[in-house]
Amino acid sequence: MNLNNKLRAPSWEFKRSLAATRVAEMAIESGLFLSHYEYRVALDVPEVWLPEGRTDLGAASSWQNGILAEQKYHYFRNDQLLGSFHPHHQSAWSTHELCHGLVGYAWQPNAGSLFHALAARLAELLPVTLFYFYDDASSARCWMHEFARPLFGSPCPRCERESMTKQRPLDPERIAAGQRFLDRELAAIEKSKKLGRMVPNHWGTLDLASDGLAYAAANLTRLQSSAFERYVAQFVHKNQGRHNSLEALEARILDVSQAILEPKNASPWQSDPTTWIAQDLGNRLIQIWMECEGDSADEIDHIIEHLACNPQAIKKTVADYEALSQEYVVPAAEDVFAVGYPLLEGWGKSRTQILAGLWSACPTAMEQIDQKEGRLDKTINAFMDGDEPERRSLAHRFANWLKHKDDNVAHELALFEATIGQSLPVDQERLSLAVEPTSKAALELAADCRLVHLSVAASQILGIGDGTESLVAIQPNGQGEVDVKLIDPEWAAGLIRGETPDGLIRELLIESSVLVPSRYELS
Repeated sequence: MNLNNKLRAPSWEFKRSLAATRVAEMAIESGLFLSHYEYRVALDVPEVWLPEGRTDLGAASSWQNGILAEQKYHYFRNDQLLGSFHPHHQSAWSTHELCHGLVGYAWQPNAGSLFHALAARLAELLPVTLFYFYDDASSARCWMHEFARPLFGSPCPRCERESMTKQRPLDPERIAAGQRFLDRELAAIEKSKKLGRMVPNHWGTLDLASDGLAYAAANLTRLQSSAFERYVAQFVHKNQGRHNSLEALEARILDVSQAILEPKNASPWQSDPTTWIAQDLGNRLIQIWMECEGDSADEIDHIIEHLACNPQAIKKTVADYEALSQEYVVPAAEDVFAVGYPLLEGWGKSRTQILAGLWSACPTAMEQIDQKEGRLDKTINAFMDGDEPERRSLAHRFANWLKHKDDNVAHELALFEATIGQSLPVDQERLSLAVEPTSKAALELAADCRLVHLSVAASQILGIGDGTESLVAIQPNGQGEVDVKLIDPEWAAGLIRGETPDGLIRELLIESSVLVPSRYELS
């Protein structure tokens, strides 16, 4: 079974733990899948849905050095059952997002703010338990994190690499700890319902109570709007993700939790991929409709009505809206149907958004491609067609794609700019543990150092060194900046193969922190 195509995330991410596999199996049974964050356009939030004084919550996301900023409560919604694949998140997020879809959400008309805050807290409970406990109970760890994985900070690249090929034996205590966390949360939520106040249950830096309050504050007007009530009535039918009460959502949480831990499936939603696509498009169209007036509102209303009655009619929906957008001032069809997954031929991915991301990350490479026979459009279209979900930055994916297209100069430029703009986390051991340049210890390339080879042409375009062939070491320093260290290209082949030189060259590379001991000595 090709999980990559069905769930739209790398297949190995669903084999990294016993829990991940169970979630993937249940998600497929319910027709759930993920939407690619970088290819999906988040529509502007209607101003009437924003809390007073919080226009920032509706601001459009923008690219910085190839990273598309995420407006937490703008992009993520519990009632959007298709999860998000974000290339900058760690692999455990795939099953976390799919688990949201399996659990669903609670909503009822005329519900108060505490209901929505508790509903948001409940919707997050099992995905969080999965992420911090159930998944961690059998996902592989590197030698450095044998006793505990860094769950609250930046993910460990070594642990991620280990998880790609194997699991570790199931840790029953980690499962038990997850069940205790889940039970305490449910008890705190029950007490919150009785007291009419949000009762917290802290665990480490986790506080789902405050998360629920923040979600409700950002989404309350939307959830209490007539537009959202229309969406539920027309697009969300029985057993398609929505629960009528907090108690029904709690029961679903326990059902899915048990199914993750035991060889049984929770009852699947009465759905297939088309169900979620129709919900997604219906939600987006209603959001546009509520800001229209007169004839344009009537026309969009007809499109919504037809889609609600004919959820398979994706082609007609796109065609009708595209025609409408040529007559009225409404969001562009390219943006509305840039949903982050294949919709129809030529629809589903935002070319404009990807172009903006690449220009922000590797402008020199983009200029080089554009100047070479004016082939930028053709290159970007081909890249987008072959860009599969991967836990790498947009610029690094693009650089790697260029390498396999024999465009060496553009590849080198893109790789250099991608590595400069998105350097690795600084290696604290390298900064803190002094090493004499004359050390005889076994050496390795520093964990936060990346080597980039530049041809004569690339070096000249970038103005690196004296314009000859170059090898650069790109490495963060302790001041929040990135150092670019020029290395003799004659050393390139050996360093790239993991070999360490002798004599003065060795001392220079130790002194510059490019090479560090494989093991730091006690004396």
